[in-house]
Amino acid sequence: MHKWAGKVQADQQIPFVRYARNPDESMLHYMQRIAQAIAFAFRVEPEAFANQPGFSCITDLHVLANGIIARTWIDGTFMIESDQAYVESHQADQLFIYFFEKGTAKMAPTRTGLPIGVGDILIMDVANPGMLQQTDSINLRIIVPRSSMGPDFGDRDVHGCIIPAQAPLAGILNTFASRLMDDLPRMSMSEGVAALTMLLQLLAHATSERYQRRYQQASVRDRAEAVITHQIAQPDLSASSIAEQLGISRSTLYRAFENLDGVKNYILARRLIVAWSEIIEDPQLVLSIVAQRSGFRSSSAMKRAFNQLTDVSIEEVRDMSPQQQSAATERLSRLMIRNWELRMGKIPGRPG
Repeated sequence: MHKWAGKVQADQQIPFVRYARNPDESMLHYMQRIAQAIAFAFRVEPEAFANQPGFSCITDLHVLANGIIARTWIDGTFMIESDQAYVESHQADQLFIYFFEKGTAKMAPTRTGLPIGVGDILIMDVANPGMLQQTDSINLRIIVPRSSMGPDFGDRDVHGCIIPAQAPLAGILNTFASRLMDDLPRMSMSEGVAALTMLLQLLAHATSERYQRRYQQASVRDRAEAVITHQIAQPDLSASSIAEQLGISRSTLYRAFENLDGVKNYILARRLIVAWSEIIEDPQLVLSIVAQRSGFRSSSAMKRAFNQLTDVSIEEVRDMSPQQQSAATERLSRLMIRNWELRMGKIPGRPG
């Protein structure tokens, strides 16, 4: 797989492969097959997944003359690592371009320190060491030799590069890649090659130095907010844990949130928003589950936070009609803004 040099015929069909566990196959044997399939670039431990309750991994894969495009559905946690000894001995030069459609992921190393979320695009260069862990995810990925990226790409170091979902080109790239994956069964080889070539050209522009400077040098607050968004369900989320993950001091983090009433209060407000949304979406949901999803250590702690920062109780919210809930949501937003302004001294009075 070092180089693609396939001969393209206009009416040639695009080969399709599905990796899925056979009905009578053990999970260990299936993961051993997966390990063999990706051994040209990555190392996995089949036993770690064979013993994971509820784990599953299914991949649909199309083979083009200039690259591979695949989509994988993962239930559970799946981790791969670069096998440097093998890669160096075979002079592998593939780039793995990941488009995350669902779930969470983390890679080490990355350029920004940001967690990887839905809509983000990640590039891994198998010629460099790296680890990627995904949990309950759907990812679409393109595997191409570096030479497929065109002469302007050159020797650019893109390992660990993340194009964030909020970058303008990210939406176009995600839509393009998803549509290409869905439409390949109806395409000829020449059409698939042409479409992938256009996608790679756009990706090369998105990883240009100018683009990276503009969209990947995220501010401390942007990076911290991304961590909070992805880890809001973790009760131990704090200023200390965020600062450690971002590789910055707590004082630097505190300064970034000075005009948001501090890191602690910002996290609490985000937890309340998540809890409020969960309750409105499913009024019958057990409160302990709501507390767990929003990062409160207990339902009683969540109730206390509600009573302190809102003008309604959880029980009252659950008994509201949809129209009343909509009005209460608007009232909560105004109240939280007012509390923030009071604490910051922007208006006279006391929070409440």
